[in-house]
Amino acid sequence: MGRVRVKARLYSDGRSLEVDALVDTGVTMVVLPRAVAEGLGIRELGKVRVELADGSVRDVPYGPLELEVMGRRAPYLRRLARVVRYA
Repeated sequence: MGRVRVKARLYSDGRSLEVDALVDTGVTMVVLPRAVAEGLGIRELGKVRVELADGSVRDVPYGPLELEVMGRRAPYLRRLARVVRYA
């Protein structure tokens, strides 16, 4: 089974950025690399506990984000966006 990717536009704090996004219909949050989050100026609002694919559990920061895919913008995702800071 192949990977499905789409062009998406991310919005936060008056900035926007077009990215090549991996589509996963089973996700409940948006995960971003640190460089993308910093480029958008996403403010950390708090931390949330997540379980990673390898079974490990981490507390990761989250912040405001809007997502546009195929011309449809979803401002309600602001509460669900997670910022993952990769070292």
